[in-house]
Amino acid sequence: MLHAGADFLFVVKPKSHSTLFKFLHERYIQSTGWIRVQNKKTRRYEEHSYRWMSDLPIRNTDDAVHGTWVEKTVRVRQKQGTYKQTFYTTLFTSLTVTKHNVQEVARCGRARWKIENECFNCLARHGQNFKHNFGHGKNGLANLLATLNLLAFALHTTLDQVKGLWKQCRASY
Repeated sequence: MLHAGADFLFVVKPKSHSTLFKFLHERYIQSTGWIRVQNKKTRRYEEHSYRWMSDLPIRNTDDAVHGTWVEKTVRVRQKQGTYKQTFYTTLFTSLTVTKHNVQEVARCGRARWKIENECFNCLARHGQNFKHNFGHGKNGLANLLATLNLLAFALHTTLDQVKGLWKQCRASY
């Protein structure tokens, strides 16, 4: 993507990106501290914290892509005075992250995840048998299977939209 002039923003996890998370312990992590925010849906007050670190490699190789790690944590205060964590995510991006844009970058990462997750859930629930990852088949087999599933989904959606018209046409002949 970087060679094409595009940026990236991905969710990363300690289990799948262990090298990235090892570097976090060796450097200073910038933070916004806790920011009090009112949730638009629930009208409850939450506390958001953002942390980030720039110029980290995604893996431990000489040709590894470097980017910025971003962490978002949301917590709510309980009646007992304790806090309960309600949301946590970590992201990796090629975008420049500062204290002025870290909230927007985290919001974009959450939106990207939500769109992807809802799309896959929709495909899985409507009989497309589409999984999150086909793996890395030989000679683009994974891409072919994913494309065929998306094509089938588009065809089924189109047919659902015109099924009344289709029945009328079949009945007239």
